[in-house]
Amino acid sequence: MLDNEKVCDLFYREYRAQHEATDAIYTKYQFAVATIALIGGIVGALSRRDLLPLFWLRIDVCVYYILVFVSMAFIGCASVCLVISITPRKFQQLDGLQKWQKWRSDYKDDVIASGYGSQEPHLVDDAVAHATCEQATARLAEATDWNATKNNIKLRWFNMCFYFTVGAIGVVAAQAVMHTILLLNEVKLP
Repeated sequence: MLDNEKVCDLFYREYRAQHEATDAIYTKYQFAVATIALIGGIVGALSRRDLLPLFWLRIDVCVYYILVFVSMAFIGCASVCLVISITPRKFQQLDGLQKWQKWRSDYKDDVIASGYGSQEPHLVDDAVAHATCEQATARLAEATDWNATKNNIKLRWFNMCFYFTVGAIGVVAAQAVMHTILLLNEVKLP
């Protein structure tokens, strides 16, 4: 059976785990930014602007430019999702130590004023310790739930960024194939 101290410790560990999860998400952003920039550079290098007048005249050129536009759209969507996931969100923090000390002092005064423990002063300290642990546990639970929800939102947007990036890689591969076909067929403006 869990006593109050163990429950409080459990909630605090979960609270810390949510902060560590936030830090773990932030470490992944560097890789995502580099990947999006790399794919964008590849799209730019593979894009031939000289064939745009042939867009409606040749099916291979039309498919090529559609792939260029789709890959740019995927990169744009990935970038937007990444920016949304990076956007700072307000996390709930535990109250400061001064506030907790004031709360404990006020609660102790209330317990003494009620006459509880007048014969045995150690009962007052036990009651204050018990109430403090309950109050801290309730505050930890509230903050942990709030922070977990915020982390899930960040992770959802980051995952969408990842999916768009993977989609962009697939489209860029198809674009590279079409680029090679256009080069091999020596497609040029008349």
